[in-house]
Amino acid sequence: MKTEIVAGKYLFFLLATLTTMVACTTTPQLQQAGEHPGHLGAMDFYLWATAATPGSLRQEQTRLESNTGITEEHESLVQLALLVSATTVRSPDLQIPRQHTPQEQRALALLDEFEQHARTSAVRNDYLALADLWRQVLEMRLQVYLLREQIEALTTIERKIDRREPEGG
Repeated sequence: MKTEIVAGKYLFFLLATLTTMVACTTTPQLQQAGEHPGHLGAMDFYLWATAATPGSLRQEQTRLESNTGITEEHESLVQLALLVSATTVRSPDLQIPRQHTPQEQRALALLDEFEQHARTSAVRNDYLALADLWRQVLEMRLQVYLLREQIEALTTIERKIDRREPEGG
């Protein structure tokens, strides 16, 4: 239980850091009618993703998926990683599921692809920073999943031991 609290505090710290970076950079550019948010800087895109409706998130995800690999804008991989794991973006403080979701695994794969492109070609620094922070958030969630499994296993062992001990002594 204590380990889960520490992991939760670390996750909160990462999200607070990301939010602070967002608040200290710029005011988000609101999406104009008919415009997609793909042109936004990293922090503005993150803010857009946290405030957008589920329909807007799905629409932008579809647009990015259809353009990925076609354009040379590798930053769209980070945007897609955020949208793929949109439930994490929209509600980072909700109950953490028991295991890494397929969406989080896909988001990590997209971030890997972005980092590979970053090694060989120029990418925007703000997206490089966001990719790093988002990877940390997703990896911390994986640590929480693993810790939760270990705690449950230890609790089960403890119950078995308690049942074996004789009453009164």
